[in-house]
Amino acid sequence: MKKIYKLFTLLLIFSFIFMISSCKKVHVVDEDNADLFVDEYYEYLADNKQGFVALDLRNLEPDYANGHLKGFKSYQYYIARNHLEPDSVYNERISTTFIKWMELNYSKNLTVFLIDSSGDIVTQAAVKLKDAGYKNIFIYTSGYDTIVNKLNGKIEIVTGVDDCGC
Repeated sequence: MKKIYKLFTLLLIFSFIFMISSCKKVHVVDEDNADLFVDEYYEYLADNKQGFVALDLRNLEPDYANGHLKGFKSYQYYIARNHLEPDSVYNERISTTFIKWMELNYSKNLTVFLIDSSGDIVTQAAVKLKDAGYKNIFIYTSGYDTIVNKLNGKIEIVTGVDDCGC
């Protein structure tokens, strides 16, 4: 009986360790907690850009070029659409393209920060990233303009496409 109990306990411990090591977490930050998103981002940024990637999913021109958070790279999430393409096919195509691009360019061990215009795209992208195996994702769900207005003076805004990563 003791052997079964020890075996069961050992199996339980290994299961728990496996579960913890494979945890995938999406940190959803809304307008009320904008400072948490920025504080977490600046903590990673202060680490000389090691272990994370920050992506702005708005259109490169004019949105990103007119202003973006310092250090965020541009990824234009929406791509050309075939006028006959149904919404579901289009949405699957753009999310699949995004995941393929991420997997080609960034390790799944990196922390990912995402921002967009309204919060709709980051939510979609976070689900796809989590399903693809990315483990630590921060999304701001209230959009770029909201975070800029809410934290005016606390964040650095850059214009142009010099650090866009495109």
